[in-house]
Amino acid sequence: IKMDSQGNYLPDNSTSWVMVRDNVTGLIWEVKTDDDSIHDKDNTYTWCDSNTDTNGGHAGTCSDGTDTEDFVSALNAESYGGSSDWRLPTMEELRSIADCGRQSPAIDTAYFPNSVLPYTSKYGGNSYYWSSTPATDRDTGRAWSVNSRDCHDGYIPKEDSLGVRAVRGGQPISSDHFVTNGDGTVSDTYTGLM
Repeated sequence: IKMDSQGNYLPDNSTSWVMVRDNVTGLIWEVKTDDDSIHDKDNTYTWCDSNTDTNGGHAGTCSDGTDTEDFVSALNAESYGGSSDWRLPTMEELRSIADCGRQSPAIDTAYFPNSVLPYTSKYGGNSYYWSSTPATDRDTGRAWSVNSRDCHDGYIPKEDSLGVRAVRGGQPISSDHFVTNGDGTVSDTYTGLM
C-alpha cells in the first residue's frame, strides 16, 4: 500500500508517495527519490554497525555521515514518516521485496521507483542494497546485499559504498523462520503459511 509522509494510506493510482507497506510482512519500506534529499537514489553508504552484538565481529566502515548507521540515525532523528524506529533490513526482508522474475529492475517499480542505477563501483554501486546481515560465516569484513538489477545477492566488503533502503515495523525476518513439520510440509512462522 502506498503511503504519504504522515503514514496515511493512499490509493494504488497515487502518483506521489514516500513509503510502501507490505501487507504480507507488515513491513513499511522507504521509497527512493530523485531529488537530492537523504532519500535520493544516488546516495550510497558504507556498511556500519557499532553494536558488537549484531555486527558479526566487525563494525564495518563507520564514518562521518556516509555510513548505514548514520543514514538510519538521520531518518529516525527527523521522525521520517512519523516514526523513529527505522532500521536496515535483514537479508531475508530485503529478499522479500525482490522480484526475481524481473530484470533491470528486479523489483516492482509501481511501488518502488528509482531502484536501479548504473554501475558505479566494483560491486555495482547502488544497484546493490545493503542488508543488516553480516557475512559472519564467510568473512567478518563483509555483509550481505541484494542487487536490485537482477535479484542476485552477495556478501560485499563493508567498506564499499552501496545503496540503502530503510525499513520499519514487523518482526525482523531471519532465515530460521521455517519449521519442518515432519509430515512433508514446512511452516513459515513469520507469515503463518504452510
